[in-house]
Amino acid sequence: HMNGEISVNSRLGVGTRFTVRLPITAVCAITPQAQHDCYRVVRLADHYRPCRLLVVEDAPTNRLLLKKILGSVGFELKEACNGEEAIQLWQTWQPDLVLMDMQMPVLDGYQATAQIKHLAEAHGVSSPPVIALTASTFKEQQRAIRAAGCDACIHKPLQREQLLHTIATHLNLQYLYEQAEPAPNLLHEPNYLSA
Repeated sequence: HMNGEISVNSRLGVGTRFTVRLPITAVCAITPQAQHDCYRVVRLADHYRPCRLLVVEDAPTNRLLLKKILGSVGFELKEACNGEEAIQLWQTWQPDLVLMDMQMPVLDGYQATAQIKHLAEAHGVSSPPVIALTASTFKEQQRAIRAAGCDACIHKPLQREQLLHTIATHLNLQYLYEQAEPAPNLLHEPNYLSA
């Protein structure tokens, strides 16, 4: 039924070889994420206005890492150390997107996200997409993150290209890419956030 062929080659005292030939084509499902796996984001495409990103993270090393990654691509950044600062900056600076650590002192990411969404609705303004940064993989916490109003969730340790791809998806952005050499994730590359 598949228009293939079978051949047999037998030699006395050596053995028998059966050969099957089928005219099939290899199929590979390519997701947008997979397409960019071997390409490194260089910067935002030329026709995009500067985008404002609010980084909410209590760990200074993580803030520094995010600032290095996102700043090099061309985003405008402001940083907050806790949820209270995040709400104040959202009100005064009006970022296009918020990267929200979920575990923070003073006011955590769950409460801050819920308050930003509530305040936006109360004032009749559009709420920015909120991307949760979390070390948790438990389904209960994933549901709580969604219930708080987060639009997406990225798990720590975080990979640079995944972070940038998720931001682009939620802001409908395009990047300029350069092809990267196939290599394992190098430790000297700023690719990972700690919990």
